[in-house]
Amino acid sequence: MIIKKILTSILLFFFSLSLANAISLNDKTISLEQINSFKKYQFKTDRFKKDKHIVDEWEGILLKDLLNSNQIANYNLLQFNSQDNYMIRLKKADIDTSDVYLAFKRNGTELPENDFRIVSPKMRDMFWISNLKSISVVDEILYKSVNRIIPITTLTSRNPIINDPKPFVKVKGYYLNNLLKNLIKDEQTNIQIITFDHLTQELNYKEYLDQAILVKNDLNYDIKSPSMPGGMWQKDIASLRFNDILIVFNQKETKPNIHDLEKSLNGQVIKKIKVNLLNRKIDIILPEQINNYEWANIVEINLIME
Repeated sequence: MIIKKILTSILLFFFSLSLANAISLNDKTISLEQINSFKKYQFKTDRFKKDKHIVDEWEGILLKDLLNSNQIANYNLLQFNSQDNYMIRLKKADIDTSDVYLAFKRNGTELPENDFRIVSPKMRDMFWISNLKSISVVDEILYKSVNRIIPITTLTSRNPIINDPKPFVKVKGYYLNNLLKNLIKDEQTNIQIITFDHLTQELNYKEYLDQAILVKNDLNYDIKSPSMPGGMWQKDIASLRFNDILIVFNQKETKPNIHDLEKSLNGQVIKKIKVNLLNRKIDIILPEQINNYEWANIVEINLIME
């Protein structure tokens, strides 16, 4: 029995070694040796992080070369997952135009074992996923047409603000689950998060957000979650979209702007708007008349498309 356990441990050890320096590409294992067979490129990145100017020199291969050699050309969206549950998605157009690399050296030094990294000089470094585990083709998430626009103030007014919401400290905010509990019927719902600096992220609610905190700052809101690495936490949230609902973070404006709302709706044509007000009055108006109302008096906006 002891010999059997020792042999099992040895086999597991060598199996783990075989997985080191390898990634999964659509469930196909790509080894370091295979990656080294591609043309290598040296490139430089220049960025600011925490008020520091960081310049790095990298070596790697073009992601497009790896994809093309594995007959992955007809796709719209790729998902990248790391060993620590970090996840990003990139559209084919971004990969085709942004010089995306699979890097294995930084400033002349090989990255640690099993630490392939996606790097692009033209993309923000939150997309530079490290400890890359897998790359897979995924379907684009299709959202229903928006019918309900809810100001975040409507939801926060119904829930007390919490100091140091577990597991976080030195912050105050709301459990996202408490804010959305009457709006999300399916835990597998995908939520599109857009920030005020136009960063878009799409996350599965059950996997990443059911324990998330909506952190309230002086002038904005952030999202933190123990279910995802800190690099995925979003700052300065502008909107959340899921099902037929758009939650707008209206704290920076006193009045709704029809042009801003239309931008958030991805081309939906609004014929009329039903405005639900705090005094329980309901007004049905033309879209351009929404500018006459103040967010402080609006509970919800319903869109009439016909």
